[in-house]
Amino acid sequence: MHQPARRGRETLLLLCGTLAGGVSALAARLAARPGTIRISEDAWLACLYKDEQKTLEDYVRNSRRLREAMGDHVVALLEAGLSVV
Repeated sequence: MHQPARRGRETLLLLCGTLAGGVSALAARLAARPGTIRISEDAWLACLYKDEQKTLEDYVRNSRRLREAMGDHVVALLEAGLSVV
């Protein structure tokens, strides 16, 4: 079985911030590191639920749905030796 070179150095970075606060730029810089994947909630929500994102309640519902769907996937990426931003 292939063992990733970065085993034991995986990191999960969760970034939060205000609108236009530079979080996307920081995420892009962090994701440029070798062995790092960037997952953007905004991008996923816009793609999956573009016609369902009209209210705060819509965002809360769809964000929860996305987290439920992505949780195991993010764990698998970390277990594979990748870092996730």
